[in-house]
Amino acid sequence: MCGTLIELWDNVLQQQQRYEREAALSEIEHSRMMLLDKLKNYKGEHLEVINEASAFAGEAVEHNHDLMLPPYPTRLPYAASFT
Repeated sequence: MCGTLIELWDNVLQQQQRYEREAALSEIEHSRMMLLDKLKNYKGEHLEVINEASAFAGEAVEHNHDLMLPPYPTRLPYAASFT
């Protein structure tokens, strides 16, 4: 009985962590898109930092042993199930 409860708790904890990770990545993606939009509409002085920030925020996502490096994808690379 105790083993079953521990397994159930572990399952719930893993699902919660996946949900929180997906929510955090979604917030990061939203912020990235807002930054790209603001950089695209920037009308001020030509600064190299603006070009560098645009290039960085517009780069493709790299996967490194399950560590996602910026910028982040709009979806996780696996299908998460929260049922």
